[in-house]
Amino acid sequence: MSIKLDLSQIDLFTHLPLGELQKEYQANGRAFHVSAIEEEGHTYLFDGSKFCEYYLRLRNQSNPQENPENPLTRRNIQHFTIYRFVEEPNGFEQVFTKKEISDLQCLKVLIQDPHRSNAQRGEFYSRIGFALLEADRDEAIAALKEGARFDDRKAQKKLAAISKDESERLYWALRSWQTSESPNIEDFHLCAHAFERCFAIENHDKFAFYFYRKGALKGNPYCIAKIISYYELEYGVSKDDHKAMLWRQMLPVEWQERPIVEFMRHICQDRLILEKSMDHISFPAELLEGIEEIDSNSILPLVEPKEQSKKL
Repeated sequence: MSIKLDLSQIDLFTHLPLGELQKEYQANGRAFHVSAIEEEGHTYLFDGSKFCEYYLRLRNQSNPQENPENPLTRRNIQHFTIYRFVEEPNGFEQVFTKKEISDLQCLKVLIQDPHRSNAQRGEFYSRIGFALLEADRDEAIAALKEGARFDDRKAQKKLAAISKDESERLYWALRSWQTSESPNIEDFHLCAHAFERCFAIENHDKFAFYFYRKGALKGNPYCIAKIISYYELEYGVSKDDHKAMLWRQMLPVEWQERPIVEFMRHICQDRLILEKSMDHISFPAELLEGIEEIDSNSILPLVEPKEQSKKL
């Protein structure tokens, strides 16, 4: 059931008639939402996106307001309804009320605002994706992909970790690394792990070695263990027992002579494995030489899978 709303009212947040805002939203292919506050027999209307942002800010601040003020009358809001415009039958349908409100519902309204920056849009989509992961994985991944396309790094990293397709994992891992101004251990590990498993890519093992080495030089014990195993097993690099021995000297003394798989099993029990580093390490010059830097554009030949995202 749809209703008519008085779009001649001036929106407090933008100082524009709601009718003009509706045209702007539609011109940008965005769904137009309106917030309606019923108060003492009068209906106050606001741009739904701006109102949801206002409401979320007050509800999620350090001293949250359960009943924020009507921005026009300054009386506490007891009830409001968010409506969405639908072309057929040319009216507004109810989306949710104050009793039903959640951060997720508000975020779905916020992303429709054509004035949001790409960074904001990416963050909103990312937050939607994380919020939906347990309830609706397909919709969550669709939202994460939207956020990742706007270069939200949290979304890119999550997709690199959970995508079922190995080429997708690699694409998003590399996209996250390429986006970062200062790549960290997690970036290097995601890229290395994705290359390690993406057998369809030529020289995938050599690229995996490159990224594990980047993580190892940050002092990450898991990456160091991987480099040792690569040298010892001649995987992604020529067999070199001497360099493997030098890297083993970077491990804690009690692990230097033990099988590297045991050490890897030991540190994998720690959930903070990628955040850990052994800052006390001083690397021999020999371990700092011989590997050329890689241009990110030269190893990002993949294109994002063409599957259509689920409509949010």
